[in-house]
Parts: sequence; structure tokens; C-alpha cells
Amino acid sequence: MKNSVILDTDIGYDPDDLFALLLLLNSPEMDLNLIVTGDEVNGKRATFAKKVLDMYGRRDIKVVQGADLGHHDFVVDELIQDFSYSADKNYLEAMKTVLDASDKVVYTCIQGFTNLANLLKRFPESREKLVVYQMGGAVDYSRRPGWVEHNVKIDKEAARYVTKSGANISLVTAQTTFNLVYMVDDQHNLYKKLKSSDKPVYQMLARHVELFHEAKTFWPYMHDPLTVAAALGKDFVDFYESAVSMDEHGSLHKSSGTPKLHLSKPKSKDKEFMKFLDERLFP
Repeated sequence: MKNSVILDTDIGYDPDDLFALLLLLNSPEMDLNLIVTGDEVNGKRATFAKKVLDMYGRRDIKVVQGADLGHHDFVVDELIQDFSYSADKNYLEAMKTVLDASDKVVYTCIQGFTNLANLLKRFPESREKLVVYQMGGAVDYSRRPGWVEHNVKIDKEAARYVTKSGANISLVTAQTTFNLVYMVDDQHNLYKKLKSSDKPVYQMLARHVELFHEAKTFWPYMHDPLTVAAALGKDFVDFYESAVSMDEHGSLHKSSGTPKLHLSKPKSKDKEFMKFLDERLFP
């Protein structure tokens, strides 16, 4: 039996979200039922996601606009200039509809925790059906002094609520995903294949990689596709169980007690995953 899938994404900034979406669309193990955008930028993320689905021939998948936190991290304006979309903003009801029609929902969250926290608050019974794979957090790990992982930093209280909610949550954390093997630059075989593809949506992704690099001066890591692969049931990441606490800065730390989460181990099957991603996008 295929599981229903909700994808919660901040697509339109880091191109790993689009890599992740295309991986889902190329994975027959699961049915993608709903896309909810988060950390919205005046509906631009929903517009971009809808355009991608239309280009891919998947107009059957609904896109709804999630929470807008007032940020402006969006780099693909040039790619949506010819497209308009007025998204439904009632994302909680849209998610509830999927939950009501399913025995189990794999909630794949590759952005902040806001939408998920609001779902668990509004419909606390939803935790009985949800299996959450969340990209985010850094447990007893920091990349530099004062650094807080992005998906936690943008809404710390939502992250605190979700990690203490008792839902079935697997965190794919920064100490796993910040791995140079997961970086795709303009010399990477994946980028070159996208650039030379005859599929417009793949050419769009290649341009997205370029736009992100122009804006940030660094290249994307495949944080989000790795999280999708874990949600698909692949074993590129191993998990262990622990409760976590959050300090006043937003950093996560292993702690005793409950509820326990599934936390990704730092070492992963990185080369195997990148081969898998390549084969799924270019079968």
C-alpha cells in the first residue's frame, strides 16, 4: 500500500527543495498528495511550486500557501514572471483533508517547523497518523560560534513545540547533511545533466542552481533530497533515539526523558545516495 505524502517546503530559495520535489515525483513508492509552502514570500513559493507541477504534468497535486513569516528569501523571480497562481491559504484544512482520507501520512518537511506546529495545535489527534521526516536542527553541533540551523532559527518556538509534541518524528540534522559529497556545483555531473536535458523543468532547476549561487556565492547541498529519501524508506541515513532540549539560542542538545525523537547519525551513505538521486532523476 502506498502512503499519502504531504510535502512542506520553502521552495524557491535553496534549489535543494526543487531537487527534493523532483525526487518525490520520480519515486513510485509514495503518492504525493499535497504541497504546502512555508516561510512564504507573498505567495511566490506556491506559485513556483505550481508552475513546476504544471510543467511536469502533475496538475492533480494541490498546492496551498502556508505560513508567511515576513522573510524575503526568494531567488527565482525570473522563473515565475510568465506564470500566475492564486493559492488557497487554508493550509490546515487542506492537510486535515489528506489526514482524514488516509490511514497514514508521511509528512515530509524540508523547511521550518511553523506549519507542522500549527497543524499539531489545531488538530492534536493528527499525531496518531503522522510519520514526520523533518530536515532541520543540529544536535550538539555548530558550524561556527553563534550559528543556529536555519529551519530552527526561523521559528524557534514552533521547533520547540514540535520536538516536544510526542509525534513520530525523525530529524535529518545538519551534522549529517553538511557533507561536501552532498554539494552540487557547476562542475557536478548532476548539474551538467540538468543543463543539457531536453526537459524544461530540469533546465529550470539548472538555472535555479545558478541563481542561488549568484545570490549566496556558495553552492547547494542536498539536505532536502536526503530527507525525502529517508521518508521513502531508504537506508542512506541511520537514526538513533533520544529526547532533545533547546537552549535560548535555538541550539538542540541530547537530553534524558521523553518524548524521544529519531535523530540522524552524522555518518551517512553519501556516495550511494548521490548515485540514487542521479538514477531517479535520470533513469
